[in-house]
Formats: sequence, C-alpha cells, structure tokens
Amino acid sequence: MIKIALPALILLCVASLNQGVKKRCRLPIAEGNCTDYTRVWGYDNSRNTCVSFTYGGCGGNANRFRYKIKCMTACVKHYKKRKARKRWRKARKKIFQCVRRP
Repeated sequence: MIKIALPALILLCVASLNQGVKKRCRLPIAEGNCTDYTRVWGYDNSRNTCVSFTYGGCGGNANRFRYKIKCMTACVKHYKKRKARKRWRKARKKIFQCVRRP
C-alpha cells in the first residue's frame, strides 16, 4: 500500500506546484498602490513574453519577478531553461565585472 501511495503523493505534489506557477502567470500585471517604484518583470499572456513594468512596492499580485529570466522560465511556453541559465550566468558575470571596477 505504501509503495503505491508514495509515488501518487509525489505526483500530486508536483502537479499542484505546476498549477501554482500557471496561475501566477495568468494574473494581470498590477503596478501596486505605493510610490516606492522599482523596475520588475511580469508575464504578458497576450504576447506570451515577459515585459518590464514599474511596481509601486505594495499591493499588486504574484505576477511579478525581479529578473526577466526568472519570469521567462516560469511562464513562457516552450522556453528552454538551458538558454535561460546561460543568459543568467552571462548577466551575473557582467554585474560582477561592474561591481569590481574601481
């Protein structure tokens, strides 16, 4: 009984995690109510891509990502994670090069 229940439980858990990501991506982009403006990324369902927008710092919803790559891997259909990892490493390298300069 346990041998059957455990794989079923794992499958159910993974399926629920995937649903959470999909629901997050279906939400409209919401800028929030406050004035602590920050540039963030949100998934635009009509274009099937992530777009930048200004978030006010409070309110809004879960369709908000700090980095475009995180948004793309979470929401964009058929986006290759390998490609995202490569871009993320490249961006991170550039950031560290800028920080290290005197």
